[in-house]
Amino acid sequence: MKMYIMRGPSGSGKALKNGTPVLSPDGWVPIEQLSVGDFVMGSSGTPTQVTGVFPQGTRELYRVSFSDGAFVDCDGDHLWSFYRDRNDRGWEVHTTVVKTTNELREKMIYRKMKFPFVSAVQFNEKELPLDPYLLGALLADGGFTSNSVTWTKDTEKNPDIVNRVVSAAVLLGVEHTHHRYETDKGWVSDQHRFPFRGTGNPLVRRLRSLGLWGLGSSDKFIPDAYLTASVQQRTNLLNGLFDGDGSIRADRGFPAKYSSTSQELARGVRDLLWSLGVNASTWYCSSDGCYVTNVGSRGYNPFFASSKKDVLDLSHGREYRRRVTDIVPIGYGEATCISVDARDELYVTKDYVVTHNTTWARKLQAATDATIVSRDII
Repeated sequence: MKMYIMRGPSGSGKALKNGTPVLSPDGWVPIEQLSVGDFVMGSSGTPTQVTGVFPQGTRELYRVSFSDGAFVDCDGDHLWSFYRDRNDRGWEVHTTVVKTTNELREKMIYRKMKFPFVSAVQFNEKELPLDPYLLGALLADGGFTSNSVTWTKDTEKNPDIVNRVVSAAVLLGVEHTHHRYETDKGWVSDQHRFPFRGTGNPLVRRLRSLGLWGLGSSDKFIPDAYLTASVQQRTNLLNGLFDGDGSIRADRGFPAKYSSTSQELARGVRDLLWSLGVNASTWYCSSDGCYVTNVGSRGYNPFFASSKKDVLDLSHGREYRRRVTDIVPIGYGEATCISVDARDELYVTKDYVVTHNTTWARKLQAATDATIVSRDII
């Protein structure tokens, strides 16, 4: 395959702010660190090759904010691909449109537009310290601050969850004990413990290697390795989280939500959903004193347990789409644009936002002040 390293006039590209992460098969990479021949993730969730990297120097930058809390910093010439589901007369249409940031900002049309969402990102399967479902369940209802790992779940009401968690834990060599107790609020549950006869509890050791051991509920987070694991591994992790602290919603148009006292964990759940092609948003619920991540895609079921999975009405709620809510100037900074070998010319950047590559490469050969150097990639 023949690639091109190109240099052209400053300001001729469609750029993102330097430092903006672009999604690759191995995780996030700052855009200015990409090279020709590298792979990034396209809108289909599969890799596409970088065919050009174009430093743009200092550019005036804008922050493009989206309805689900995502945002991207880019220049005024950066391209965006979107579609409208209704025209000015109210007729349903699904025409894809490409506009620059400046065009969106000047015409104030972005609130009517829906932006494409990445399909489930196809990362490779990973060797992980803990079974993803087990980790999700422990992040939701586990305790990491006593002599051994504790976990709270009613065995009688949730036998499928308990069997799955206990089976995964004892495979590590720990034991399992539990006892029934009644809380001060009057409900009955089971506290499970996973002790180890000997030194170096293997479950504790693995949690410590992930940076989780010793953390209280408000400090928990999803380790990066799990956010870039395979689709099945990420789905298992999500199931474990929602079977613990997830609930079915009958209000506000969302089918399900996840609640946590940890802002970082709630945002991690949001990122996990985004990576699976599911729209989601996170907000703080002051009345409950916790952070809530809403599932915004009707038809997606985040539960494994039959007690919740079979009850969730997948026809309930609206289908939320990512929309631009604001575009504001943020000053000047260094910026870089890239071109990719994807048919739709789209790639994935910060917050799993699908954005357009530069069109400069196709026009560059006609420019008299450009230098083109070809390189064969083997």
